[in-house]
Amino acid sequence: MSATPETHSPEIQHFQDRPGRIAAAVVLGISFLAVAGIGGIMLYVVPHYEKMFRDFHAQLPAGTQTLLGISHAVCTCWFVCAPLILAGYTVLFLLALRGARKWWKIVLALGLGLTALAVFCVPVVVVALLQPLAGMTQSVNAGRP
Repeated sequence: MSATPETHSPEIQHFQDRPGRIAAAVVLGISFLAVAGIGGIMLYVVPHYEKMFRDFHAQLPAGTQTLLGISHAVCTCWFVCAPLILAGYTVLFLLALRGARKWWKIVLALGLGLTALAVFCVPVVVVALLQPLAGMTQSVNAGRP
């Protein structure tokens, strides 16, 4: 008896990797939705808050000013960024489903990282938007008899 390692054909190997490939594609889809959600917040929500801050002549902390600057950048170049992001996600999705064995693992890790980054951004955005509102509320309450 010889102890030779069993080798599988590429078709069998691809079939065995299917659960991992599907997991990578699902995580990538969730990541895309999270990144699109942050983009939507930057395009639609933050400009409304900026107008409100401007109307009340609010003093803005550095974090809020940075957020407003990022929102301005997103609003001015969304037509370039959106297709690039979509193309990047399309390539990663195809690599996860059809690429070599190592690619779905890399895409899974990248998708998890992007999802974590987008989820981390949400509380940062909320704090940056609510911090000036707290100061505005205190100044309004201080002016009341």
